[in-house]
Amino acid sequence: MALLSNGVVSSVAHPGAIAFDRINMMFVTYDEIFDERGESYHRAMELCPDARRREFRLAVDSLALKNGAVLCDIPAGGGYLIDYLPPTLDIWLIAIDPSEVFARQWHGVRIESHLASLQDLPIADAACDAVVSIAGLHHIDDRPSVLREIRRILRPDGRLCILEVAAGSPVDAFLNGFVDAHSSMGHRGRFVDDSFRADLQTAGFRIECDELCRYTWDFSSEDDMAEFVRLLFGLDKAGRDDVLAGISRLLGYECGGDGCRMNWALQALIAT
Repeated sequence: MALLSNGVVSSVAHPGAIAFDRINMMFVTYDEIFDERGESYHRAMELCPDARRREFRLAVDSLALKNGAVLCDIPAGGGYLIDYLPPTLDIWLIAIDPSEVFARQWHGVRIESHLASLQDLPIADAACDAVVSIAGLHHIDDRPSVLREIRRILRPDGRLCILEVAAGSPVDAFLNGFVDAHSSMGHRGRFVDDSFRADLQTAGFRIECDELCRYTWDFSSEDDMAEFVRLLFGLDKAGRDDVLAGISRLLGYECGGDGCRMNWALQALIAT
């Protein structure tokens, strides 16, 4: 089942906190991680604002939003999802993130935004038609508490879309291998496995779709691709050639007259 026809290939696949501990440096919680490297992440998104368009559109399309829907983005990062909402629909977007660095990027963005803990969402019960979470939950310490909060704010017929790294996938190897080795902060994500699915079900969700979705991140040039990845993941111990070698070895990419396309894939969990 393909969730998005525009360059996304899906295949069924069933194959919290992240702790970084380095000499004189420990990054334990989501907000600590992105208070440290959120500025770099945001510079990457400003450098290539449309590089991840397939990813954002995949998330939005999977929710089948209706006019007037209330959509909550958790964690929202710099509020990037707003640019990929259907222009013909009146969607109210609520962005919630615990990082002060990301919260500073919301100035002037056309969304309701909250700097808040994901374990205590500042949203009323059953206030949202849909919730989306893109590649952020693998940094969360207490994942069950966050999922229970998401369940609380969703209406009875609401939908949840989680796009997350699949355990054992090439993206797992890139993040918990290459990024971990080439960033002073490291990277130890807790990705989608059977325990992740069990947490969803225990929180009261029924998983309706569980697919590995393959697509590309798109760039105008090889240099832009290398710099985007370096900034996004805080690769302070890697130069351009190191980054390109890591992408080539673990993910793969192609360059042509229309730019460069880097392979990427996330597990899509659609739940009600």
